[in-house]
Amino acid sequence: MTPISYNQRQHPQHEPPRPSNASHRITKRSPNACARCRRQKIKCSGTRPCEACSKRKLSCQYDDYGQKVLVTRGYLASLQDRAAQIHPGADMANTTGQGDFTPMTQTNQNDSCTSWNSANVSRRLQPQPNLQAMEQTGSHNSVVQDDQLDNSISESPDTAPLTNPLSTGPSTFMLSDTGKTFYLGHSSNWSFTRRILSITYEHVHRVSLPSTALMFDGKVYMLDWSSASAQPVLPNLDYAIHLINNVKFHCSPMYHLFDEDVFLNGLHAHYRGEQTPRGGLIQQLWFIQFMLILAFGKALTSKSSRNNQPPGASFFTHAIHLLPNMTVLWDEPVQAAEVLCCIALYLHCIEHRGSAYNYIGQAVRLAMSHGLHTNLSSHHVENALVPRCRKIWWTILVLDRQMTYLMGLSQSIRDDDVTAPLPEFEGDGFRTAAFAMRTKLSHFIATIDRAIYGPDGRLSSNFLLRTKDTLASMAGLPDELHRQFPLDLNSKRVGVSRLSAHIHLLFHQCIILATRPVLFCFYKIRLETPRSYRHIFNSSHAVESLLRMCLDSSQHVISILECLQGEGLIETFLSYDLEALFISMTNLLAAPVLYQDSGSAWTSWRQRAYAILGEICNCGNLIAQYQQSELRHLEQMIDGLCMAETIEPAQASRDDGTDVSAVADDGPLGFSVAEDALPSPAADDVLDGNYIGAGFSTAQIMDMVNSIDTEHGEWMSQAFFEA
Repeated sequence: MTPISYNQRQHPQHEPPRPSNASHRITKRSPNACARCRRQKIKCSGTRPCEACSKRKLSCQYDDYGQKVLVTRGYLASLQDRAAQIHPGADMANTTGQGDFTPMTQTNQNDSCTSWNSANVSRRLQPQPNLQAMEQTGSHNSVVQDDQLDNSISESPDTAPLTNPLSTGPSTFMLSDTGKTFYLGHSSNWSFTRRILSITYEHVHRVSLPSTALMFDGKVYMLDWSSASAQPVLPNLDYAIHLINNVKFHCSPMYHLFDEDVFLNGLHAHYRGEQTPRGGLIQQLWFIQFMLILAFGKALTSKSSRNNQPPGASFFTHAIHLLPNMTVLWDEPVQAAEVLCCIALYLHCIEHRGSAYNYIGQAVRLAMSHGLHTNLSSHHVENALVPRCRKIWWTILVLDRQMTYLMGLSQSIRDDDVTAPLPEFEGDGFRTAAFAMRTKLSHFIATIDRAIYGPDGRLSSNFLLRTKDTLASMAGLPDELHRQFPLDLNSKRVGVSRLSAHIHLLFHQCIILATRPVLFCFYKIRLETPRSYRHIFNSSHAVESLLRMCLDSSQHVISILECLQGEGLIETFLSYDLEALFISMTNLLAAPVLYQDSGSAWTSWRQRAYAILGEICNCGNLIAQYQQSELRHLEQMIDGLCMAETIEPAQASRDDGTDVSAVADDGPLGFSVAEDALPSPAADDVLDGNYIGAGFSTAQIMDMVNSIDTEHGEWMSQAFFEA
């Protein structure tokens, strides 16, 4: 096969012409078939993307890693100058000795995982030093300064870089059975499960996953707006206070939804038929807030829904009907922000997440435009209003980050822009510490979102080092959690704290969010290239440990929820317990594909998880019922794959020339357990099904972090490319 020049590779023809000038030859043989066609030993058209990949709507990548390119000394000097500006005094003697410098083809944004002020947008707008000098080298490639990490990643000009599959490539959408298009966000738990479902279904049935029987945003619970103008019957005062106390127990430890003194004063005045001294908009907003709190109270105490309407829906829709527009809410920003938070949280809990994200976004802009994110003092507002402003601001920030990450969208608030002190709860140091820890964990969620799921997140040495830095920044949390929020799941004398359990659950969700791209990649490789999977996996203990950390956190979540279930503390309306359970179950269902010879242990964890999910379903939560159906479907397909002991029929059909589309859908298409399964974890490991701990230690996380180095990152890049 005749090697072709770089320019010819950009516009390949049916047969590349032989170069007439030997000086234009590339000494190393350059492949003209994409990685997928080479792996499957089928003819490749050589186009980008090739015809085979285009027909199947798959990503098309060419292995040009070994191609050499010509750059000027000026270009190398400009790279050295930029590195010296980032790290003055650093030894640059070996800068060019680590390998050939080649221009990068894509903007590479490396947000610091330990910094509190990463800003992707502002970095895009900043002028890049030496950019003009680089353009004068004649290169057609763009190089953007990485102002956080000192690792310069070099790529061949036309190499398709390896990326985090959850955050890069073409945007992913799914069509519902009603014809509405939904965007699959990069960090969304809903999106992650859809991706696992989709690739598993396509592997088994060779057709795309149908949208019927899948849950979509806003399609589970329906809100009846036709009767929103009619005021529902109000409960008597005693029952109203009971509902309010329920909301306080379930919501107040984590969120500030109303000021207790102001709200209760308004409550008693309303039932006495009195007008508040200020009246007008204040009283109108109080009544709207009262309707919303009653909606929460009803939802938290009811065990069933009526005609697919969520509990408390009549109070909620009436509150929305009475809500003034933003020009009116502008005059009372604090109480209006509390109202918007109530609306957003209720909508989020009934799976109207797009609408919830919109309302919390309005709260963010309303609060920031009035300076609630700054260091307000009694010089600026009433003395009694200062702590209330701080509580509502940090509630807005926590909810915004939580809803943004669950939508799979980019975080909008930078920590560097926030100067408001954390709130204090007088006489309740435990709640003050819990609120501070909840805020800290929301920061780590935003950090993970930017660093690992950001635009053009790379699944190469840089990606792995980002994961390492993120975990390192979180390493101090376990010991702090065990010290301030002890969670003894084995105690026979006193029950667990609901607040401590929530904090620990959120910590493990951070670990899962940071490590599950690795799980997804290995799961995908396991389905697509089963023969090379075991070799790739066993090549790096550090990367295997990352996968194990993801699964361990999933098991910790099940253990904590199981303990809460035993004490009757599982949340059946508020979504954070169900969210933690759902993402953990998805990981644990996928685990047998990776660890096939430890099936009994995974079966035990599945049963424990389904028992928790079943209780939430029995309490009338329709969202849990939909999720249970999806997880059962995924479980059935994975069980079929794990039981199959023949080579993949699709692979065999390619080898003998059979059209893949002609393969009959007569059962699961599997892979060899004997050849491809990973070794079972140690018997005394957490995977034995008997573990009931509450979390990791700082030392364990640091051991994991210290096991990752640049060589592991380079291995990961090469391994995934070869697969």
